Amino acid sequence: MQIESCWIRLLPAAVPSGGYFKIHNKDTARPAILTHLETQAFATTMLHQTMEQGGQSRMHMVHNVQIDPGKTIEFKPGSYHAMFEKPTAGLKVGDKVTVNFVLGTGKKVPTECLVKTPNSRTYAD
Repeated sequence: MQIESCWIRLLPAAVPSGGYFKIHNKDTARPAILTHLETQAFATTMLHQTMEQGGQSRMHMVHNVQIDPGKTIEFKPGSYHAMFEKPTAGLKVGDKVTVNFVLGTGKKVPTECLVKTPNSRTYAD
């Protein structure tokens, strides 16, 4: 499993911050299941997916995300994303946060995520 371009859109403490990244299943024979994220920087993390329903965007919590063999899924605004709630420390733009990506096998993939401004739309800006 490979995680790339991980970033967190930092919002005021009372509002959940969005987390975005690319996750690649390097195993070409078996799917991988992302079950959840863990970090000491936030008290709560959840996986969500934004979907269109009745002409409106709605967010739904998902319990896991399957990454097919050899495939990449991009968690981005308006699609799959992570929600980080209740920051545990005084985070600021430019900080790096360690996030463990937990797979269905129990394996944890630690990844550094960059804390970015509320108006960021991609890892690059």
